[in-house]
Amino acid sequence: MAKPLPVTLPHDSTFKIVSEKSTNMLVYQIIFLTVTSLLHACSAYDTSDPNIKCVPKIQTGRANCKTAYGKILYEPDSTLDVSEMGVEKIQNNCVVRVDKPFDLKISKQAIEAGFDKMLSHCKEHPGTYVLPDFKGVTLSTRPRNPYPIIEDDTPSDKLICYEQKDHTLPEDCARAFSGLRTRHDGLFVIDGERTMTATYNSWGTCNVAIVSSDTSALTVNKEDATAKIYQIISTCNGKWGSIAMKGGVKGRNGRAIFTLSAKLK
Repeated sequence: MAKPLPVTLPHDSTFKIVSEKSTNMLVYQIIFLTVTSLLHACSAYDTSDPNIKCVPKIQTGRANCKTAYGKILYEPDSTLDVSEMGVEKIQNNCVVRVDKPFDLKISKQAIEAGFDKMLSHCKEHPGTYVLPDFKGVTLSTRPRNPYPIIEDDTPSDKLICYEQKDHTLPEDCARAFSGLRTRHDGLFVIDGERTMTATYNSWGTCNVAIVSSDTSALTVNKEDATAKIYQIISTCNGKWGSIAMKGGVKGRNGRAIFTLSAKLK
């Protein structure tokens, strides 16, 4: 299995993109709006297990988290899809997340046992657990992000327009989208052939981004993406906008998310 180009994604699915021209090259900086960063800023406390850390004062709800991890979809052999590198599920105020390397196989039993162990330490609070038996695998919980951030339970095809200080011009968004690279079958690529977990571009006042929510490869083609992007352009009328579609990615737990935002001044 060919590994898609890895792109660092947020622990949620809304972000701003800033671009600037430097020595005739576009340099992109992704600024993520995440509650996860707030959690890291808080003073997490150690537990009797050195691999588990919990965050006090924030409530996610132990029962919520147990229900959330029960929503994770697995392969017929009860392992997580090897193409997925960041799976999230949500129940009420608890978002559970599994981060793992591409192509690593991990069982449902190992994931659920890990969450149970972390929850036994953190109880009603969010936390992280670095699994000692799997290199590069981390389980975590966090609270729900505020609107308009798209979470796993945001309905597919629900368009969200939101007012910000800076607006976009429709023609700039169209140019930004048309500049995304594709190969012969319409899939988004970086180097002519290699698929990606996210793609983004900027033109004039507008930034366009298409991301995979489970960090597996995007499988949505440009023709299908066009309908989503132009739906945002025509409906949001210069406001920032996001919409998720059902599918559009390789992993069974993810979906493609489309976002238009204004270039920050």
